[in-house]
Amino acid sequence: MVEDRIIVPLDVPSLEDAIALVEQLPEVSFWKVGLELFVSTGSEIIHALKHRQKRIFLDLKFHDIPNTVAGATRVAAAYGVDLITIHAVAGRNALKRAAEAA
Repeated sequence: MVEDRIIVPLDVPSLEDAIALVEQLPEVSFWKVGLELFVSTGSEIIHALKHRQKRIFLDLKFHDIPNTVAGATRVAAAYGVDLITIHAVAGRNALKRAAEAA
């Protein structure tokens, strides 16, 4: 879809600010949730976006030992996010484990 070619960042500090932005741009279907917003809201932002039928790029930049990256990827996949970031410097094994977990 053409609408999915643009991912708008929700680089705001609170759930209220994020929802206000989403409601200002109802035509946007794909949103980026970064570290600040996710730490501030936890999974609430993911649920709020999914409730509004939005696609989600969870940009938390996973970079840890393979088992931890796999576990984080498994949880992100269970949330139903569409994209996540994993640092390649975490290593081949971490990337492989993340792919298996997804």
